[in-house]
Formats: sequence, structure tokens, C-alpha cells
Amino acid sequence: MSAGKSTLINALIGTELLHSANEATTATITRIHDVDHIKQFIANTYDYQGNIVHQKELATAESLKQWNQDKNIKSIDLMGNIRGLTNTQSDLVIYDTPGPNNSQDDNHEELTMELVNDGNYGMILYILNATQLGINDDLHLLHRIKQAINTDHKKEIIFVLNKIDEIDETYESIEGIVNNAIHYLQQQGFENPTIIPCSAKAGLIARKLIYQDKLTRSERHALHYYFSYFLSNKDNFTYSTLKAEKIAHIDTLIRQQRSNITISVDDKHYRIADLATVAFHSGVGILAYLIQDKLNQPKALYNNILRILTHVTQKNLVLFQA
Repeated sequence: MSAGKSTLINALIGTELLHSANEATTATITRIHDVDHIKQFIANTYDYQGNIVHQKELATAESLKQWNQDKNIKSIDLMGNIRGLTNTQSDLVIYDTPGPNNSQDDNHEELTMELVNDGNYGMILYILNATQLGINDDLHLLHRIKQAINTDHKKEIIFVLNKIDEIDETYESIEGIVNNAIHYLQQQGFENPTIIPCSAKAGLIARKLIYQDKLTRSERHALHYYFSYFLSNKDNFTYSTLKAEKIAHIDTLIRQQRSNITISVDDKHYRIADLATVAFHSGVGILAYLIQDKLNQPKALYNNILRILTHVTQKNLVLFQA
């Protein structure tokens, strides 16, 4: 089962760009460059010798899916506006890396390790599936990442517990899953891990609607549920490991951006202010704030560039019991 990495990146971007499905789809390294003046994403693709295969082509979810499946393509560069983030002080590049859930091809893990060993990045988003929390996967990579962070104070890692909206709270709780993750990560040497419970799908739908992108039929059906759930349910972010004062600060920023403009979907009306709150409670808004906060500190970056690696755990996971 997919942990929703592509959906999370789409939610951060604010539009449906990367192909997402209930399977492990990432086979190349995709670099997403935030270029504010470009309205639509354009792409260059490269083979394993560094030669350009496609140049300045319009990027769509379908074309990215095809390029991702092309074994001759090693990497993809996307250039376009990442909505909701401003990079006037620093440049932003998000890396979508192949996960070990593509283990049928050992080259996928080598590509990820190549980036980790390169060290030219400032933040890692490490995505865990909250419904299948794993413990024995990726230990080698976790140890490598821990070593890299220990030797460079500019680097930080954020663990994203995605799909919290799919938890059956009859048998388990968000708080319990977060505590399990804390316990496991502390065993791997992460003394005070930053953990953000998240629903990338809810955040994506809310942000697409804010930016007036067209929703699919399934997204329209899911909208009302997510709107009701995340507008009233704050458990997901109160159980994050962020300090209370930082959460309060982010919440204040969201409230300052309140708008009474409404958007209608299937005869229901949604205020943009409430949609922003839903995106915040989903965890996506919190991640966007943390990224923006990092962008606003150019001295803490490499050559004023924030490079973010995204990584996801294996799909065959072992349930952790505290």
C-alpha cells in the first residue's frame, strides 16, 4: 500500500502534478524547482549519462507517469510555481526520491542513497504510513541519515505520519501511533524526532479548492467529509511533536489570513478561511509553514538554496507494538 508520498508533494505544491496511485510508482529522481513567474510546470528529462531526453516540455500527471516508467530516464527537472510558498530570499527545490518499495529494482535504492550521500540538502521529509507503521524497514538508510544530520547542523528531518484519517479509532488512536513512532525513532538515535500527523489527501483537496483547481468526482465526494472532520478535529496536530508555542504561532498566522470569500461545490458553500484551516489541521499547512520558515533563514541554507528530500518507507511493513 502506498504511503501517499506523491499526494503529499502535490498537496505542498497545491495542484495535481505528480502521478499518484495506490502503488509504488516513483522510479526516477524528480526535482521540483519553485519558479514563481512560470504559471504551468515545464520539464527537462535526463538519461543516465546526463544527456537531455526531453527539453522544456509541458509537464502533466500523464507525461510524468510515462517518463517515470521509462527505464532510460534517470531524473526529471520540473520548473513552476509552488503555490503558497515564497522564495524571495532563497531558492526551493523538492526532490521526489525512489523508495525501497521499488525493491524489485536495486537501482532505485542506489539512486536514493546517492542523494543522501551527496549531502547537498537541508531538509528531509520522511513519510510513514500511519495505518501500517513499520519498524524493520529502512534501518540502514535511517542510520545514514542520522549520521548526516549529526555532522551538519543545517540539516533537519521531519517524519510525516500520513493517512491519519484512515485510522480506525475504535482500535487505535493518533496519540498512540505517534507515541509508537517516537519510541521506535528514539531507538534509532533520534532523541527528539519531529513528527507531524498528516492527511495529504485532505490537504490536497483543500488547497486545490483554495486555488480554484477543478476537483475530480471522488475528490468532490470526499470534500465534505474532510471539511467536517478537520474543521472540528484538532487531535492530529495537537499530537504532533512540535512545541505548543510553535503550533499556536502557526494557528495565529492562519487566522490572520482569514477570508470570507466562498466557493461552491455541488451546491455546498465553503469559505476560503475554513479551507485554509482544514489544510492546516490536515498537517499539510504545518509542513508548508516549516518549509517557509526554513526558506526565510538563508544563512542556514547551502548557497541560499533549500533542497528537500522526500522518502517513503516500504509497502510491506511490520506493525510496531510498544
